[in-house]
Order: sequence, then C-alpha cells, then structure tokens
Amino acid sequence: MAESVDAFDEIQTIRIRLDAIEQTQEMLVRANAAEVLADVDSLVDQDPLAARTYLLVDGAQTQQDIGSALGTSQQTVSRKLDKLLELHLIRVIDNRGGGNVYAKAAADRILRLSSRIQRRLPK
Repeated sequence: MAESVDAFDEIQTIRIRLDAIEQTQEMLVRANAAEVLADVDSLVDQDPLAARTYLLVDGAQTQQDIGSALGTSQQTVSRKLDKLLELHLIRVIDNRGGGNVYAKAAADRILRLSSRIQRRLPK
C-alpha cells in the first residue's frame, strides 16, 4: 500500500511541474508573439503549401494522409513538415507503424495560429 501512496505522490509532483512548465511556455510564447506571428505570416506569403500542410496537422494524420489530402507527393509534404518543425510550429507525437503523426505546438492555441493562417491564405 505504501508503494501506491508513493506512486500517487510522485504523479502529483510530476503534474505540478508539468503545469509550471506549460505556464512558462505560454508566457514565453506570448512574450515572443510578434516574432512567431511574423514567421507565420511569412510562411503563408512565401509558401502557401506549407501553410495548408500546417492546417491539416491534427494529431491523427500521418505524412501520407496529409499528402493525399493535398494531392501532392510524400517528398513534398516531408519538406513542408520539416520546415514547420524547424519553425517549432508542429511536433511529432507518434512515430509507430505507418509514419510520423504530427500535432500543432502550443503556440497554435495560445496565438490562434490556425485561424490567422486561414484568414491569410488565398481562397
């Protein structure tokens, strides 16, 4: 029984630390909002396909799924995803089986990047 209490206490400690990290991350994203938004605006203006790729990243689709949705090759999607990773706009959340699965970084929620990209993309 003591092990269960110790494990629970450790999980609580981890959750508290994780919450603190998330709060710090949000503060840093907000502090650097102008730079992040400038990068996103530049991405949309210079590489609309990368912006469209970003919008399809949802934490469930693989690179292959995104390529199919965009009607483009996996190699092209791979380059766009690499660019988004380099800008820290997305992250890999799973790489088992049929390829990497990507999710948007916290900046998407904090700065509403998807909405901004959708408004800026040519119709």
